Amino acid sequence: MLIKVTCASINLQKLNEDAMEMLSNASLANDASTIAKIKDELGFPVEQLAVIEKCNAVMIVIAYYGEYLENYIHSRLLDTWDKLSHGGVINSVRHIKFFDNRDAIHYLGECVLGLHSVTLGDSQVLAQVTSALQVAAQIQPSNPTFSFMANWFKDLSSEVKLRTSLFDGNISLERIATDFIAEHIQKDGKVTIVGYGRSGKLVSKILSEELHYNIQIANRTPNILKHLSPKSGVIPVSFQDYNKILDVDCVVIALSSNGETQKYCSEMLLICDELKKKPKLFIDLATPPLMSKNTVPYLINIEDLSTVAHKNLDKRISEVAKARDIVNKSSNTFIETLNKEISALLLDEQREKVNCKIDPVKLELFKFRNDVYKFIRDYLDKLDFVEVNTPCIVGVSTDPPKVDKGGTLDVSWPGGNNAFLRQSNQLYKQMIVASGLPKIYEIGPFWRAETTPSYRHLQESIGLDVEYSNPKNLEEVYRLAYEIILEVKNHIFKHHDIKRKNLLLPRFDSLPIFTYEEAVKLLNSKGYALAFGEDIGLMGEAKLGQIVRREYNSDALIIKDYPDTIKKFYTKKSKGGLTETFDVIICGWEFVSGAVRETNRDLIEKSMKLSGINIRNYNFYLSIVDGAVPHGGFCLGLDRLVAKLLDHEMITDAVVFPRSFKTLIP
Repeated sequence: MLIKVTCASINLQKLNEDAMEMLSNASLANDASTIAKIKDELGFPVEQLAVIEKCNAVMIVIAYYGEYLENYIHSRLLDTWDKLSHGGVINSVRHIKFFDNRDAIHYLGECVLGLHSVTLGDSQVLAQVTSALQVAAQIQPSNPTFSFMANWFKDLSSEVKLRTSLFDGNISLERIATDFIAEHIQKDGKVTIVGYGRSGKLVSKILSEELHYNIQIANRTPNILKHLSPKSGVIPVSFQDYNKILDVDCVVIALSSNGETQKYCSEMLLICDELKKKPKLFIDLATPPLMSKNTVPYLINIEDLSTVAHKNLDKRISEVAKARDIVNKSSNTFIETLNKEISALLLDEQREKVNCKIDPVKLELFKFRNDVYKFIRDYLDKLDFVEVNTPCIVGVSTDPPKVDKGGTLDVSWPGGNNAFLRQSNQLYKQMIVASGLPKIYEIGPFWRAETTPSYRHLQESIGLDVEYSNPKNLEEVYRLAYEIILEVKNHIFKHHDIKRKNLLLPRFDSLPIFTYEEAVKLLNSKGYALAFGEDIGLMGEAKLGQIVRREYNSDALIIKDYPDTIKKFYTKKSKGGLTETFDVIICGWEFVSGAVRETNRDLIEKSMKLSGINIRNYNFYLSIVDGAVPHGGFCLGLDRLVAKLLDHEMITDAVVFPRSFKTLIP
């Protein structure tokens, strides 16, 4: 996902006194002040944040950019929630669940359908969730994520209502309560609602706006009732004015169950017994009930409401699988749409940005890169390599990812055919050598669909690709790759005023070289846990860079002989499931990846099948490399090389117009 979404949730399926206290302690206001405090306390930038409360749940939802470990996000949310909530959540930590990105979207989609409610299919949750998201979106209008989510939830609910029987029958406890009132109290009757929390507000809304009863509301905190207007048929009354509260046809108790409210209801019933005119009906929404049927025979409580709610439960349960399938399919479409909308928003911001002339330092960067390219060309030309150009727009993925994340960037192509910007020129450079041109290189762009910020990845990069026939062995290939880097460094440091010339690149004969197995063991011995067969990755390579600098006095190292589960279908295998592959790591960054190539079509196709690649799409390549002359090569990331020659920590500093996942203009 382009924008990340995380949801932290306390969601209780059974409500009792302990559960209600837990939810009360976890409560947070979904207002501008609270949202600002939470965002400030989290310690990392958040685009949007919302607090969603419903009868059996409290949830915090955040939308953010950036590459953060999920455990870090979860820890910060938990600590902040505990610090700022009404009564803290640390004692309820076993009930808190975290959902990230696609899982978060899916979970929230199920929530709005009432699949995580006390009564399955609770039809009121949609309004509770969408309302909270819309309020948060108005407070934080610079990002559209929550507005899109709220609209999607409405569409999702409509689709589920149309295609399933999940919502058949009244299943909201508050709505069932209003049905009891409609059945027993005439339209000109009066109703008092005691308590104006979540349930009280919902009952009031249904009775006044849909059923048009005359409503009066008593609440412990009178300020909350200031907005009520007699014109709407809803008027406030004093919380202690029992006579006025009881001088109606029905009283709805919408209070939390605790010692204070139990005492309050006992006092109310004592006065009720003294009155000549008593309410025809009491409805107690508290869990556990605040009133007893032994003393109030005309009482409807939570048990009665739940009984009605569960009458159609079996029928609704049979529809849950259908509803979940709709959520699953719909969420994929929603995420795709959301990413497009976020991308369009970022692009609009870039269009509107006023730019100054290009900084002189950036202009010098053009000259610097030109010198690097020219030196490499001269170096390879002297070795009888021929510079070639291969297609940048391709019809199949030219370097399908196996463990790396970067996918293809699509291109609009006439006739609606699939087209992509190349991920590398891998297939084409092999085809050229296999066809008879023995030594080639190309300096050109490649593209990867990166969706998170990275200090060493870009959407568009410049690489040096080298391929040649009949290498003596793998060592000869990685020696050439390393010596290009070493010679470029020596040339640049000799002819340019580099502020920090502390890049430690030893002669090849002194270069630390490890097999993949040795690298894994070295990391494990230094406390960095890595299983054999696992990709070493950004963090592992960075750790190896630190170790080698400290123990070998070198900023460079080579790792070779990777398992075939990590490397790609065109690499030649050796014994024990290993491959004739290598990476050159400089300052903890992978600079070069290379290999000796496989030329047996049967073995290539087998590797393709194991990687889930459609062989039919690659006949153009397979028909040429099958039985071809032995060959090998590598790709060197020139942006990374320039960055480290100039001692930059971010690859974007080495490119004048960097294309990151968020930046397309200028």
